[in-house]
Amino acid sequence: MKHAEEALREALRLRRQQNHRAGISSGDAEMERILRKYYRLAEGQEQEAIARYDGYSVGRRAAGEIRLLMSEEISKALESVRLVLWFSPAGFRIALYCPHVKTALYVFCLLSFVSGAGIAVCPKCGKLFQQQRSNQNYCSIEHREAHRVARWRAAKRSALAKKKGAYGTRETR
Repeated sequence: MKHAEEALREALRLRRQQNHRAGISSGDAEMERILRKYYRLAEGQEQEAIARYDGYSVGRRAAGEIRLLMSEEISKALESVRLVLWFSPAGFRIALYCPHVKTALYVFCLLSFVSGAGIAVCPKCGKLFQQQRSNQNYCSIEHREAHRVARWRAAKRSALAKKKGAYGTRETR
């Protein structure tokens, strides 16, 4: 969670830099006024309202509270998701249409978080896999057992090395 917070704060800093370089210009005075009221900003903060609307800036509360910032960022990423009805040989199915892979990943992670099972990295092979249960740590039973045996053998070798001492084992004398 700490790593995610740092990455999110860095993204916010880069977005502010981009905002400064882009020099967001005012165009439609009526739109600026409406956005200023929508974001509950004081008069004269039209540029800030445009920046928030364009996604370059976040509110003061969201910038200070990581949970609010994360909810705002995830909500922005999910804006393009649509609820659709697909027909398959099995019949009609409700689905979420994601126009981009990044959006699909956000939806998958969010649904995985809610269900308790998600994406994990196998400690044995280092590959990503989809968990079938929330406590599944390995991509297969074979990898779980192979990793368990490897850890047991490493612990046994370590204990044997400590036992040897400076003059070797008794078997070599």
